[in-house]
Order: sequence, then C-alpha cells, then structure tokens
Amino acid sequence: MKLITAALLAALAAPSIASPYFRPLDISHPQVSAGAIWSTSQLNQSVGVTDLAIITHSPADGSIIPGSWRSVMPPEDWVPLQLGAGGSFTGNAVINAGTSLNVAPQVAALVLRGVSASSSPWLVAVKSAFTGASKTGLSFAAGPTWYAAPVVNGTMLPVDKWQGRFGIFTGAAWKF
Repeated sequence: MKLITAALLAALAAPSIASPYFRPLDISHPQVSAGAIWSTSQLNQSVGVTDLAIITHSPADGSIIPGSWRSVMPPEDWVPLQLGAGGSFTGNAVINAGTSLNVAPQVAALVLRGVSASSSPWLVAVKSAFTGASKTGLSFAAGPTWYAAPVVNGTMLPVDKWQGRFGIFTGAAWKF
C-alpha cells in the first residue's frame, strides 16, 4: 500500500517536472491490458480481468537501468498502478488493483541475442518477428495484484465479505 501511495504522489507531482518518471492516465492514448490473475493460494480461484493503466512509465521517460547493462536488460517499461474488473469461471464478478511489468522487451532481447549471429532462414524469420513486435503497441505484461469478489453467485456482498486475495496478473497489454 505504501508503494502505491508513493507512486500516486509521484505521478501527481509529475506534471510540474519537464520529464517525469511516472505519467498519469492519458485518456487520448490509454494503455489497456487483458489477461488472467492466477491465485497464489488455489488455482480454481483464478480470474479473467481487463485493466486500465492509471500510472505508467515508459523508457522514453528515462531508466534506472545503467546504460552498460542495456545490451542484456532493456530499460524498464511498467505500470505502477492499474485498476480493473472481470470475472471468475464460477460466475463471480471481481475488481482488482495491481502493478505490471512489460516483459516483452526483455524476452525479445534474449531471443535476439540468441539468434543474431545465425543465418538460418527460420531464425532470420524469428528475428524479424521479434524486432517488429515493438512497433505494434502489443506487449506481454505480468505482475502482482490484489483482487476481490464483490459479487458472488449474482449477489452483491457487504464490503467486509469481499475476501480479498493476492495473485499474479499475466496478459497482453496494448498502448493506443
């Protein structure tokens, strides 16, 4: 909770800085993600959700990754705060709040590093697919999240009965 509060305060102060590290929601270019939250306690409590990024960070806004490491680890691209809603496979409605990291640049860097010296037609095609993937606006995101079920079996529960739990969000993210 302290991390979310600190990120929110930094984002609210960000408009006064020339190049902020965090950016608040941009309605004209929202970042949306869709995927699953995997329960850390029971797999059958996993849910599907769609999230909206409230606070974002892009590599264009700077990086804490040293320049000498960037051939192995690309600059961070993450969402410190995303909010969303969805449902479980048992028919319950859920709400969630969490964070996610765009892991596509890291995966692409590892793949490209492994296939860069090859002249095999198949590996050249793989290299082409991974170098062009960043231009589509589509990425793969993952991160910790908290979720709760305010509606169970069609009945709205009182807030003290929501049974919040932690899980790991994994899914696709789009920047429009």
